[in-house]
Amino acid sequence: FSKDGDAIFDKFASNRQVIKDRLTGNNPRAETGVRQYDINNADVLIPAFLAAYGGKDEGKTKLSAFPKIPLPNWQLDYNGLTKLEAFKNTFTTFSIRHTYQSTYTVGSYSNSLSYGSDYINLSQSELDYNLPDTMNVDGNFIPVYVVNQVTIQERFSPLLGLNIRTKKNLNITIDYSQDRDISLNLANAQIAEMRNKSIRVSMGYVKAGMKLPFKSKGKNIILKNDVDIRMDFTLRDTRAIQRKIGEPPVSTSGNLNVQIRPTINYTVSKQLTLQFYIDRQLNNPRISTSYKRVATNGGIQVRYNITP
Repeated sequence: FSKDGDAIFDKFASNRQVIKDRLTGNNPRAETGVRQYDINNADVLIPAFLAAYGGKDEGKTKLSAFPKIPLPNWQLDYNGLTKLEAFKNTFTTFSIRHTYQSTYTVGSYSNSLSYGSDYINLSQSELDYNLPDTMNVDGNFIPVYVVNQVTIQERFSPLLGLNIRTKKNLNITIDYSQDRDISLNLANAQIAEMRNKSIRVSMGYVKAGMKLPFKSKGKNIILKNDVDIRMDFTLRDTRAIQRKIGEPPVSTSGNLNVQIRPTINYTVSKQLTLQFYIDRQLNNPRISTSYKRVATNGGIQVRYNITP
């Protein structure tokens, strides 16, 4: 999640030579200038990609496109703050959340027709396939597996989350999240990068016995049931970038989205519920071919449950 995506891509490009040299040293069939790995060979690109975007040492990273051990996922929750003197007199709930999820995907790969059953068979694992020994017309090794694309998906959802409830019935939820999808296209050695950052703030308050600002027959109107007042705010920054070796990066899409949604919910009875809402959204594009958009919706929703 480094802010400098250009530096990571440059690291990926430079990793190729290191990975190529390691593969050449490991393959007894390799011979410099006669039998060798092309620098954009899939067997070179995938380890270089995993090392750069996984923050690993290109001199030690595994050379297989199929890692044996996946990156662990985790979720951390802490609810002990309300036991502290500074918190327990004000809050009934004060929890902290942190979650990380990651997925590595090898998409639509197949066996190369250049190799027979001695190299590939149904009982052989992709983790243990033999090193290539067949060359193309240029004298470069042909990969045993033809891989179209590999993708890394990572989510901090949230990176930091707070769930707060005060003794005066005020509920506050704050989530700051980050995610990225990085895809390597093996046909042209291009990387498509999608990054998102978002912050969501939700505040809710339940008011009992609310007095309305007008009267009926000279008397103040007091609502019998609770009124649920909520304000939701979301800010999301999305960027999509296409990167190609030797060329400047190109922004393909992305926008800054702001959403503000205040709502008031009131349950008149078991069957009837009223909601007053306003929903305002602003989209500010990151590319010149799109236009800024602002939309505002509002109104009253009436829900009647016909089930007795």
